[in-house]
Formats: sequence, C-alpha cells, structure tokens
Amino acid sequence: MEESPAAWLVRGGKLGEREADALEQGLFIAGWPGLGDIGGCEDRDELKLALRTAYPAAKKGSVDNWVGQLWRLLREIQAGDHVVMPLKKTRLIAIGRVSGEYRYRATHSPGWQHVRPVEWLRTDLPRDAVGPDLLPSLGSLLTIAGLRKFGAPRRIARLAEVGVDPGSSVDDAVSALPASAVSFLADALQSASVKPVRIKVRRLFELFGAQRKSPVASAMIELALAEKGLVAKPPIMHGDAEDVVVLEPAIDDDSPVEPETEVLVEDPVEDRLIKLHVGRIRSATAGIISVRLRDPLVKARTLMLTHNFSQLAVVEEDGGLRGAISWESIGQADMTERAVQVGDALVHARVVEHNEDLLDQIAEIYATGYVFVRGPDRSISGIVTTADLTQQFDGLVRPFVLLEEIEQRLHRTLGAAFTVEEIATKATLRQRQQILNGQRPMLGLYQQVLKDEQMWVRLRWRLDHQEFLLLFDQVRKMRNDLMHFSGGTLTNDELVPLRGLLRMLRVVDPLP
Repeated sequence: MEESPAAWLVRGGKLGEREADALEQGLFIAGWPGLGDIGGCEDRDELKLALRTAYPAAKKGSVDNWVGQLWRLLREIQAGDHVVMPLKKTRLIAIGRVSGEYRYRATHSPGWQHVRPVEWLRTDLPRDAVGPDLLPSLGSLLTIAGLRKFGAPRRIARLAEVGVDPGSSVDDAVSALPASAVSFLADALQSASVKPVRIKVRRLFELFGAQRKSPVASAMIELALAEKGLVAKPPIMHGDAEDVVVLEPAIDDDSPVEPETEVLVEDPVEDRLIKLHVGRIRSATAGIISVRLRDPLVKARTLMLTHNFSQLAVVEEDGGLRGAISWESIGQADMTERAVQVGDALVHARVVEHNEDLLDQIAEIYATGYVFVRGPDRSISGIVTTADLTQQFDGLVRPFVLLEEIEQRLHRTLGAAFTVEEIATKATLRQRQQILNGQRPMLGLYQQVLKDEQMWVRLRWRLDHQEFLLLFDQVRKMRNDLMHFSGGTLTNDELVPLRGLLRMLRVVDPLP
C-alpha cells in the first residue's frame, strides 16, 4: 500500500486570530512576532541563534521548544504533506495540503510574516468526524506538531479526501501508545494550565509500558509529551527514577516572553563531569529503622543488634530527623552512668539530598561512617554507609570514578596540546561561545578534536588512531547511558572499555 503523506497539526493563534486570513489567503501563518526571516538558517543552531537574538529574555526551555516547532515549519514539513488546523472560531476542523516552501512576508504585520502556502481542502469538518482515539491528538498546545500516532497520516489523508475517518488498523494499534499512557496524557493535558500533574519518574515509565528507565524510553516519553504541548520539569532524562516531575504546558509563540534573562547553556548531559546521584545507592531509598528521643537505650541496642546496624536514626513524633545514635555515642553516654534514654546518646547526623553528587559525598561518608538521605518527598528515605559503598562500588560507583579520571586527563592533555580557540573550532555553534568563555569541553567535543588527523599527529601519541577512536566512541556512548540510566550495575566485562581507555591515557599522561 502506498505510504500516506506526513500529517501535521497547526494552529492559527491562541484565540484563533490568524485562522480567517490563513483560510482566505491559502496559507498557514505561524506567528512569532519580532522574529525576522529564518529562511537562511541551515541548521537548528542557527535557528536558535536567531530566536535568541529576537527574544533575548526568553528562557532556554522556551527557546528549545520554539526551535523544534520552527524547524518543522522551515525544513521538516514537505510539499504534499497534510496540515490539520482546529478552528477556535467555529469549532470545526480545516485540512489542507502544503503546496510550497517557507516564505517570510516582510511587509506584513508582526505575527503574520512566517508562512507556508497551503491548499485548503476542507474547512468545515465537524470534530465528531474524527475518531475518538485520534481526536485527542488534535489537542496539543503547540502551534506546530507532528501527527503520527494511531495511523494519523493515513486517516488524515482519507478525511481530506472523503470527510470520513476510516479508523485505526491493526498496524496502527501495534505502534500506538499503551492505553494507560493515552489516558494519562489526556488527563495531564486537561489539567496542565490549572493544576499541572506531579508524578514520579518511575510511575511515568510504568504508564508508558517501559520496563526500566533508559535513554530510549526517556526520549519516547519526552516526544509523546511534546506532541501534546507538554514539558516535564525537570527533564525526565536527567532525573532519577524516584524523582518527581511536573508536566507543564510548553511555552508557545503566543505566550508572553518571560522577563528573566537566561544565559545560554549546554545540554544538561554535557553541563559538568559525570554525575552519580546519591539515590542510585540501593540503601538510599530503602527506608530507615528509627527510634525516638524518649525511647529507652535498651530498645536502641536491641534494634541495632537485631539488624546488625552500627547506627540508628532518631526521629521526632512527626517523623522529622533529630540526629542519630551509634555504638560509639552509646559507649560515651554509658560512661556518665546516667544514660537511660536515646536522647542521652544523641549525636548530630548529616543529611544529603537524593539527587546530590555521590562522588562529592564519599569523603564525608568514609569519615563519619554514614549519611542520611532525604528523598523527593522531603522525608528521610534511607541511609548510605561505608558498607553500602563497598558493596556497590565496583558495579555502580567505579564506572563514574573511572569516567571522571578519563575526563580530567583529557582536559589536561588536550588543553596543553591545543589552544582553546583550536578546540572551539570543532564545536557546534551553540557550544563554541561557551568554550571560549571558559566552559570545560566534554567527551563529545574531545572526540571531534581527536578525529582530526592533523591534531592527532600533533599529539605524538604512539597509539593506533582508528583503534583509539573506536574505543573512545564506546566510552562516550557508555557515559551517555550512565548519565541517563537509573538503576543497575556494570559487570567487569562491561568495564573493560573504560579501563582500557584510562590505561592509554595514563601512558600518554603519566601525571597522577
């Protein structure tokens, strides 16, 4: 069967103010007042720069959202594709066929300048002509969004031709989102502007049928949200499974630009050295066994012996943490010969957030023996001890330690061999200025530097270039997976690329 043209959802303004002109003039009119001609933008980086220039006060998340929509307008939407415009003024639906490339109308009013020619095929389609499974897809808050689920391209083409929705096919059902995800997205969209949904990342993955948090599943959920005009804050990809995200409306072109001035920063995956959250240690989210201030010391001793603990949390009546009690503090209290209650042996206990960097806490944990962990709901979710670190170090912590040393050595050796300006020539447009301003390059950029034959020769490393690059690429992909993935450990075999690359770097950079 011949493949149907792509289908796109487009809108004629928040209040439908551009709808009549669009239908009368045979156009889709995109909005974005104040943005100049973007026809010359060759890639997303150039488009982002144009948006930054036009809207200097806009937040990074808003600009990223606009880049996606305008790139569809500029490059992804093809002549012959169908566009669907739900009409706010009449509550009907218009369907058209794109008939030309992007145009900028310099003489028209701001907000009416960015257009694509469209042959409008239907302008009076009732909403109930669209099947109940497909209709919610037309509820996205975005001005320009792709329509892919439930066989949308095939069904939109048929609606344009005969005005009747043929419904889903077996093939459509196979590629569709789970029913639980469809229902959840509809509810989240309905409440987004009034009371945005708050949900744990783990539960979100369950609704979308994902067995575990992974980069692929994260991207799938982010895409499904984007198609509805929703955005997760903080981003799903960069949180842990127990983190809570808020699903808010993505900023659209008709929304006022935020007053804050946002500094352009790199993607969160590349914003610092590799990061391992405290919450990735199993015991950090396993709960705690606790005693209260007025409990008898004998109860604390009994619990500690029962569970083979070296310390216990001491909590208030309302569950708030007061401190800890340990064998050491009990021994010191016993020396007074007056210690009878837990409060008599109470000592200060440090609390860290579940999403803090574990590598920054290791020294403290080994110095004091433990830290308590505060979970996403602000309650004490667990404890991390030196024993917990030892048990999970090889599979969970060691990869991050190895990666951090790899990045440190690369920064030192390549920084000594090349100027910042030379390294910046290998960066994308959005990275270049940040590197020149002092931001540390990450593995992706160093990979581009090392691929350059002339720069490789200048390093004078007695290593096979191609074999080194193959190993480097393995490590780069592993780094990205570790940045996104919550849970699980690496085996010794899986650590081989990390150890191999680090051995090479220690040879060419023997400094400790």
